Amino acid sequence: MKNFFKILGVALIAGSMLFVACKKDEENTNNGGNGGNNTPTDTTPTTPTDPVDPPAPTTVMTLNIDGVDYDVDEFNAGYYQGTLYLIPESTTGGALQIESAQTVGVHDTNDMGSQWGVCYFPASTNQSDLYFTYNGTQYPRWENWIGDDVETITAIDLNAHTISMEYSGTMLDLEMYMNQGSQVVTKTTAVNLQNAEWTEVQLSKKAAMKSLKK
Repeated sequence: MKNFFKILGVALIAGSMLFVACKKDEENTNNGGNGGNNTPTDTTPTTPTDPVDPPAPTTVMTLNIDGVDYDVDEFNAGYYQGTLYLIPESTTGGALQIESAQTVGVHDTNDMGSQWGVCYFPASTNQSDLYFTYNGTQYPRWENWIGDDVETITAIDLNAHTISMEYSGTMLDLEMYMNQGSQVVTKTTAVNLQNAEWTEVQLSKKAAMKSLKK
């Protein structure tokens, strides 16, 4: 009878140990409700990457002659007697010479004054297409005498030689006008220079063609 109680006691102890072991296994397999994956999540904040340098601004340089756009192949500018002359040139569309303002803003004929000269030179090797003689003096053949010039400058740096601007105006065949009066041929002309850098050139009286003043 004594042996019976000893065996029963051993059995109860063994049963208790088995119950505890099973209970511990159940806790491990259900930890966090993630199917037994006990690996902690890394919550360390990540170091932000270095900011990427912004792209360089896009440069746009075009001439528009009678509704046709031409890419500007060369953009020169220089000073003559304190006036800034912008000279965007296209090998296929000709060149425009603008007695430009030097400040940000909208500049029209009234703002620039009646002495404001803007000339257009077609892409031609024929000198008679480019110049004519009046009272013994040679002048550009195509000039703006209409008075509808508008130059809008949104940015300009006279030291870095950069400019963002738009110009529009109507050129007329000045030789025809001087000889025939009202019977004239006109050309709409425009230039668009955005984030454009000019090459500075030295201008002489001949290089900076003076228009036949109004």
